[in-house]
Amino acid sequence: MKFRNSSLQQVIDCFKDDSSLQPINISLQLNKSAVLIHRYLKELVSQGVLVKQGLGSHVRYQLSPEQIKIFKQENKTSDKEYEISSQEENHLPYSQVKIMEDNFFKFSASGEIQEGIEWFYTWCKDRKLNPQDKIGDYISIYNHIEKIRNSCGVIDATDAFDSISGDSYFDHIFYADQYKWMDFGRGKLAELTFYAKQSQKLSLINTSVDMIIHKIRCLVGKYKIDHIAIVPPSIHRKNQLLKILKKKLEILELPFLSVVKDFPNDIPVPQKSLKNREQRLENAKKTIIVKEDTIPKNYTILLIDDFVGSGSTLNQTAKKLKDKGAGKIIGFAFVGNTNLTYEVINEI
Repeated sequence: MKFRNSSLQQVIDCFKDDSSLQPINISLQLNKSAVLIHRYLKELVSQGVLVKQGLGSHVRYQLSPEQIKIFKQENKTSDKEYEISSQEENHLPYSQVKIMEDNFFKFSASGEIQEGIEWFYTWCKDRKLNPQDKIGDYISIYNHIEKIRNSCGVIDATDAFDSISGDSYFDHIFYADQYKWMDFGRGKLAELTFYAKQSQKLSLINTSVDMIIHKIRCLVGKYKIDHIAIVPPSIHRKNQLLKILKKKLEILELPFLSVVKDFPNDIPVPQKSLKNREQRLENAKKTIIVKEDTIPKNYTILLIDDFVGSGSTLNQTAKKLKDKGAGKIIGFAFVGNTNLTYEVINEI
């Protein structure tokens, strides 16, 4: 099997000097499947770039002694360049510094929070990028996203959703933020919500929910929402992101419609395990159940999900609400890509 040098280099760049990493650390950091990462690691071991240690679930990888020497030699020059670049922060307009401080947010492979402009410089250094050039790119993306937000601070994805999903059952659909910020990977809300959902850590879940709850309250008022429905999960988790959101939304004093996921053969098949739109559509059609017998036609429903991938689950849930008589349906998700790429749901 042939590998692109650029793909192998991405894996190599995850290692810092004598650090050792497990495959899952690299998979999360690069947003690539574990299967693909194992293939890359095997190739790099055969090339003598990496060394494999341990067995089974305890396997870790690190740079070979020869590669560490190369790494240290390269960094002698790059460290000097980085020091010069980081000093240039003092010459940036305050408005640009504030955007970087408020929005740049990542988790390291070891789970360390890396946020703000100083970590942005480190992020660029690790990828051998010019921070001054990349700050301009980052701020351009930020400004573009801010321009397409509405008065509730959300992104209107209705037209994009309609054009790609075919038969859409939404009157409007909104995302609190774009999932991927181009070359910079996940945006702040996506990064935080991704790890909140994966780790089930309550502090992260609460932070993620608190970042979007005021946007939901705004939509409730703007569209005169009568009832709320939440897309049901297919994977059991001790701390469910949307369950905690539902609890916090009780302050709105709106009734919740009962939407559940039921697998006829008692085998939960999550959307992320399905490889094409047709399979995901079939999954949603046969497993989502709206328990209400009828829903008055004059009701406006706010349907909430966390991540939108292909949009199949969200759209089919909306259809089932419509089939029960619902009037208008407003969709909302924490994050999604406006082109409905599968990358989002594959990662989750």
